[in-house]
Amino acid sequence: MATSVSSSGGFVARIKRALGELKGKDGTLSRLYVDGEGRLHVVDKASDIILGAIKDGKLSISLDEVNTDVPVSVLNFPTIQEVRAKVASTPFVEIQGIVTGAAYASGDAFGSKFSIDVPKIGVLQTAIMLDLDDEGIETELWLFRNDFTATTDNAAFAVSDADLLLLEAVIGITNFANAGNNQVGINNGLNLPYTAPEGKLLCQCVTRGVPNIAAINIPRVALRIISYE
Repeated sequence: MATSVSSSGGFVARIKRALGELKGKDGTLSRLYVDGEGRLHVVDKASDIILGAIKDGKLSISLDEVNTDVPVSVLNFPTIQEVRAKVASTPFVEIQGIVTGAAYASGDAFGSKFSIDVPKIGVLQTAIMLDLDDEGIETELWLFRNDFTATTDNAAFAVSDADLLLLEAVIGITNFANAGNNQVGINNGLNLPYTAPEGKLLCQCVTRGVPNIAAINIPRVALRIISYE
């Protein structure tokens, strides 16, 4: 039903009040969810309010009638595009620039800068490191959305203030499964949202131990991602 919003200021007031339910007096945001019948709820610490319903690809927000002189109870919005998430797995990428046969100190850059191709928007869920040299040493994976100035391999890791603003995540790989001749380091359940405007994350690793890598055993890393592309 077509409706003129200029007939009364009460309509605008009810819009503001309905949207105001999304934010409490303490400034915290309320949670939105859709139940099994397609009804849209907004929930805070004290209440569960039904704002409307989703049906046939349209969102209808129902407003309580306060001023009866305004014959408006439902607003219909354009069709909502469904967003489907999918799991993306990157190939294993060799950590570039590691000097083999050299002793590293804890806190050193472990190799040079490298990149991992990823969806432009998603959620990091798992980081995996193939520890081919059987070291089992904690390693951090620093991920940047844009290019940054890397620390020289085997030097104390340091990031400039400007580059730190480009940081998307730091993932520590601390849990290792021993496979006899080698180990696998895994960090699961990260739930770290990220953006990568160029479709890649720029990376550098930092060791938190004293690895000494053999020439044929350069470690490799991969990511498991929930993609929203």
